Amino acid sequence: MITKNRVFTLEEARELLPLIRRITEKTVEKAEVYLTQLEYMAQNSKERKNVSDELNTVVNQWIEKIQRLGCHVNGLWLIDFDNGDGEYWCWQYPEEEIAYKHLQETGFAGRVPAEEEELSINPGIFDLDSLSLSESERSYGLSEEPPFTEL
Repeated sequence: MITKNRVFTLEEARELLPLIRRITEKTVEKAEVYLTQLEYMAQNSKERKNVSDELNTVVNQWIEKIQRLGCHVNGLWLIDFDNGDGEYWCWQYPEEEIAYKHLQETGFAGRVPAEEEELSINPGIFDLDSLSLSESERSYGLSEEPPFTEL
């Protein structure tokens, strides 16, 4: 299920970022385990295909979660927040904050710093830091992932 893309103010995008960072960090950790396993496997082995399929599943689950939050996924660990004016607030893991924007036409290559007045962070409407990841995920209709098992 993909939620319709939302329009975000910079403040709203920044308020959602802690949740997005936690989801992304968990997924990156899982992906790195699979990538390490793939380095040591024969190219055409059945085991390699299985691990590759698992990696694809983990990445696709990440994409679905981010899209459910109303964001655009434009690459691996690269997320845009539509501001409604043909511009997008842009964040790429592991950046600490949303500090860039770009036009729809220019994409990531056209990233420029957000204006200084937009960079001031006001106290948020939501206190995502006080929520656990599972509470935050549930509030957006996301389900818990099955526990990670090593292959």
